[in-house]
Amino acid sequence: MIWLAGDYADSKELGALKEEIEMSLAQSGVRFQREARQFRTHITLARFNAPVESQPDIARDFDIDFIPSTIELMESDLSPFEAEYSVLVSAPFQG
Repeated sequence: MIWLAGDYADSKELGALKEEIEMSLAQSGVRFQREARQFRTHITLARFNAPVESQPDIARDFDIDFIPSTIELMESDLSPFEAEYSVLVSAPFQG
């Protein structure tokens, strides 16, 4: 897998937003499975099915700042072959 990871401050701030969204969904009767692990900001760029030992080590640090245009609630459907993502709700981001 190749991903971009956010820093601690981003993860803490967005983790708090995640908690608020989960509480609101639960109070609205939406059924979903919460993750037990601590939230960590990341963007998945690619996934591979090849064995780990056959993949090159390409770890690198990047310094990227951006303001998103939307915030989206997505559902992922994971299968042995691929992950399919569906946007459930999209709203303009007002940061």
